[in-house]
Amino acid sequence: MAAVSAKQAFLANPGFHRKVISDGKDRYVIGLTPKENIQKRLLQWYKKNKRDLPWRKTRDPYAIWVSEIMLQQTQVETVIPYYQKFLESFPTVRHLAKSDLSKVLKVWEGMGYYSRARNLHRASKIIVNRFQGKVPDNLRIF
Repeated sequence: MAAVSAKQAFLANPGFHRKVISDGKDRYVIGLTPKENIQKRLLQWYKKNKRDLPWRKTRDPYAIWVSEIMLQQTQVETVIPYYQKFLESFPTVRHLAKSDLSKVLKVWEGMGYYSRARNLHRASKIIVNRFQGKVPDNLRIF
């Protein structure tokens, strides 16, 4: 009976045995698929290098939605103070929906692409009227 190499063993049963190796800079797990290795390395990189951003500190769908709209066509560092000011001015989707569009545009002023603010304001009214102020978690019902 011929001896089976470690590589052959991993190929035959990749989940059977996994070993972590390091070249001093990066860590690799032998026995993971290439996709799993990329995922693992990407998550390790993110954990080490992630930026401290205010929308990452909340699970509030409204606040996250506001950040997503603001981050379209605008750099992160520019968005941060606008995001904070916007949420101070309109802390909930109901506050935003009740506000005059002119006030929303004034708070948005300086960030550009004002159609984002108009659409956000219009959508907030839909959320309040159709979904009782709860940001839907299913795009299909929106």
